Amino acid sequence: MDENRRKDTRYALSSKVTITMNDVILNDTECRNISMSGMCIAINDKLDNWKDGLLIMVQKFDKEVIFFSSKFRILWKNLKPSNSKESLIGVHFHETDPKNFEFLSRIIHFQSNMAS
Repeated sequence: MDENRRKDTRYALSSKVTITMNDVILNDTECRNISMSGMCIAINDKLDNWKDGLLIMVQKFDKEVIFFSSKFRILWKNLKPSNSKESLIGVHFHETDPKNFEFLSRIIHFQSNMAS
C-alpha cells in the first residue's frame, strides 16, 4: 500500500510563477499544485545541476492581489520525456519569513474554497 508521506495537503493550482536559479530567470514556469511546504512546478528550461532558487508568485482573487516569495530547494526532478516540452520539479520552501507564510496561507485558503 502506498503511504502519503507529505506533511501538508496539496491543492491544484495552475498559475504562472517566476523562478530565479543561480541568477538566471527561468522562462515559462507554472505552478501545478501547492501546499504550505512546497510546490510542483512545470518548467521549459534546462535545469543543469541547480539545487535551489527563489520563487515569486502573484495571485489575484476577486479584488485582492496576493504576492508570495520564498527561497526553495529542489526535492525531485521529473526529467522531460522526448515528446514533451516540459519537466516537473518538486520544491520545498525554506527561509520564508512569517509574512510570506501568511500570504501563502491566504492563497491556499482561496484556492481550497474555489475547489469546494
